[in-house]
Amino acid sequence: MKAEKKVIGSLNKCYACAAYEYDGLNHLIVAAEKTDPCYSFTMDGEKADTLWEGPGGVMTLLQFHGTEDVLLATQKFYSPNDSAQAKIVYYTREDSGWKCHVLCDLPFVHRFGIIENITGKYLVACTLKSAHAFKNDWTCPGRIWTAKLPESLLEFNEDHQLELTPLVSGLYKNHGFAVHENADGSSFAVVGTENGVYKVCPPELYDSECSAECLLETPASDVLYLDFDNDGERELLVRNCLCCFRSMATRCLCTKRTTFHLRKSMSVM
Repeated sequence: MKAEKKVIGSLNKCYACAAYEYDGLNHLIVAAEKTDPCYSFTMDGEKADTLWEGPGGVMTLLQFHGTEDVLLATQKFYSPNDSAQAKIVYYTREDSGWKCHVLCDLPFVHRFGIIENITGKYLVACTLKSAHAFKNDWTCPGRIWTAKLPESLLEFNEDHQLELTPLVSGLYKNHGFAVHENADGSSFAVVGTENGVYKVCPPELYDSECSAECLLETPASDVLYLDFDNDGERELLVRNCLCCFRSMATRCLCTKRTTFHLRKSMSVM
């Protein structure tokens, strides 16, 4: 197969992208890190629409499949030093164009996603920090937040916001995030922080809370937890090093050196 590189548009500091279906067609949605527009493109690379002109600060884009399909996005996260006004919003497509609604104000929110099982769908949102007093202030750690989602998000707005619950606190530079699916159709999230890598799962019982466990007590940025070598077990791929989880050991292959860590109590689900 031959891949062809094609420039389909221009966007200052393009950061987030996602697939989104509307008008019966799949589209590629792209949005900016700074105060710039958000565009949609067809899968043939043709520009289809301008969803908004600003504000930017978009770290995550995600389609929510509920009673109505809406586009979820972070907003006003311009940098770790300029994100105190950050929030999660959702967009609906109306006759007059795309309309923005506030889902929840969440200062310093960077990444988020949705996990689910038979008990329902749950928002998992990660904040890089909780507050700051000066540039590059990391003295106030961030958190992992969760909330159960209804089938329709249209009840939420600036005056009636989704209520989130802190699941894990004391996390520094809470940056890495990915959602993965299990064989039974349920899903979970992995979160990379300076404290280590955490796995977040939906509750096993109705009317209970999401759970979290620490998979690795090693600083991690971007992270994936997949079966890379097709042996039936997941491996943890961390930005700048590859950690292969096994029941007995974790092997780290970084660019500077190779180290081995024996973890007899480690298990893989």
